Amino acid sequence: LGFFIANFIIYIIFVLLRYYNWAKRNARIVTDAHYSTDFGGLNTRVIGEIMLLLMHSYVLFFLPFMMMICWYAFVTFKLQKFPSFLLPPSFKFSLYNYHGSYYIFVVNLYILAFFQLFYVLIVVVYRHS
Repeated sequence: LGFFIANFIIYIIFVLLRYYNWAKRNARIVTDAHYSTDFGGLNTRVIGEIMLLLMHSYVLFFLPFMMMICWYAFVTFKLQKFPSFLLPPSFKFSLYNYHGSYYIFVVNLYILAFFQLFYVLIVVVYRHS
């Protein structure tokens, strides 16, 4: 649990640094009526950029950790004489059950895939088209 808390604190610092860099590059005042609000600098464009920045930072930061977990599982469990000897029992739980051993891992993989797909659709397809 402490490992994930430390990773999350480092992730927050990473997001704040990326937001600071983005804010310094995009310091122009928005004059369009669609994007202007009375929230003291927050408007729909800035909120969208912050959400996109949060999602992409999550992918950039947690994908290497997920890869290390996958490599560890492959090396530990597939290079044994009996591959299922050290695996948690899966006869009681499925991958999508809340009480399963792999539930958090599978959900995190889906979140990473969705966030990366959303980032690619917005940045690569929408902005550059």
